[in-house]
Amino acid sequence: MKKNTFSLIIITSLLGLVGCNNEIKPKTLTSINPTTKQVVQNDSMDTIYTQANRIIYDNYGKIKKRADFIGIVQPLKPFATREHVNKYGEYNSLGLFYTKTEVKVFKVFKGDIKPGTIMEIIEPISIVKRNNGRISKISIDKYKELPMETPSLVFLSKNGNGQLSMSNAQNSYFPMQKTQTFARSGEVRADRIVQNRKGDKIHQAIYDGIMKDGLLNK
Repeated sequence: MKKNTFSLIIITSLLGLVGCNNEIKPKTLTSINPTTKQVVQNDSMDTIYTQANRIIYDNYGKIKKRADFIGIVQPLKPFATREHVNKYGEYNSLGLFYTKTEVKVFKVFKGDIKPGTIMEIIEPISIVKRNNGRISKISIDKYKELPMETPSLVFLSKNGNGQLSMSNAQNSYFPMQKTQTFARSGEVRADRIVQNRKGDKIHQAIYDGIMKDGLLNK
């Protein structure tokens, strides 16, 4: 089965997104708007939520088996300064978008990556400039960016390009409690993950599976 990628076609007139030309080429944060970083950091943007046809794993056993990497990581940069990629197709419709996020690996439960490694992962979210000049986030399945303030337990799978990605959207990660001091000590304390999507049954099922399995104690 072909690996999932975060792609979909969005009608430009509905979302009011701006494309520079008809070529399919990436546009980074700075090429969209040089002031975007300040706007994002002030959290004054709205978010466009979209959906994509892809497999959603609804329990811990499935997401654990599917994952190519399971571990605790933390982004090196705030969301505003990560590399946001948007690719436009015919009629300037936004066909593919994602964010490249550099993270530091603190602990590995599955995969051949060593703790201390700095690696790049793919998030199904980006930043776009709309026809009215407004800067907005655009996200698949209500995904919210990986928080920089605290490490997170992540379940990553390789996409069609071999990149580790948040293939299960918002259910791909669970932040650690903010009392953790991983960045300073590198130590990992067990059973300290929190839910980032409370009220969601699938998210709750995966969270319960993690706790029952004792993954963080392994």
